Amino acid sequence: MKILVIYADIENTGTIADTLKAGWPDAQVLEASPSKAIGILKKYSPDMVALDLGDSDYLSILKSVRNISTVPLVVAGEPNGESSVIKVLGCGADCYIKKSVGQAEFLARFRAVYRRSFPGSSTDILRQGGLALNKASNRLNINGDEIHLTNNEKKLLETLINNRGKFISSRQLAIQIYGSLPGEESIKTYIYRLRKKLKGSTHYPDLIQSNPGNGYSLSAV
Repeated sequence: MKILVIYADIENTGTIADTLKAGWPDAQVLEASPSKAIGILKKYSPDMVALDLGDSDYLSILKSVRNISTVPLVVAGEPNGESSVIKVLGCGADCYIKKSVGQAEFLARFRAVYRRSFPGSSTDILRQGGLALNKASNRLNINGDEIHLTNNEKKLLETLINNRGKFISSRQLAIQIYGSLPGEESIKTYIYRLRKKLKGSTHYPDLIQSNPGNGYSLSAV
């Protein structure tokens, strides 16, 4: 996932990029001035673009991006009336977000554009720290390292992530995976396989903790 942040005014650099880096840790955030934006857009083909409006001729920047790409584009600024928002959207922006909103709202709106542009993508990703579990593709990203999981391994890890910090018994895990209890004994096998895959990453060799009588827990990441 690559995001290009274009700053219309060089004095405004940092804020949006910092917000995206903090709220989307597995994304690669690129930054560019208007003069370098098109070159970076062509070279790196980002998945999304954010334009931080300033006093520069931002409409020409928007048009330049749209002349070569249909990449989802979010504009951040403080509109001077409804007409300025209409101009921005009319030039090809997918969304206008006021810069005065909090970081959480900005990220929520930014992700909403991503979901509409890539249906099924972001809503299928479960995150915890440096972990990003894609429930649709059964792929786990650990700080850049990608691991493919089976359906049951995915369900097991998903349950542990959703209950991080708590010990979950084999009985509870079996219900989550199979919907019933007959598979309870096989949980040990899936835990073993999942641990083996996770230990292939030098980042988190002991991610899954066990406690006799209490079950299994996902360590803090």
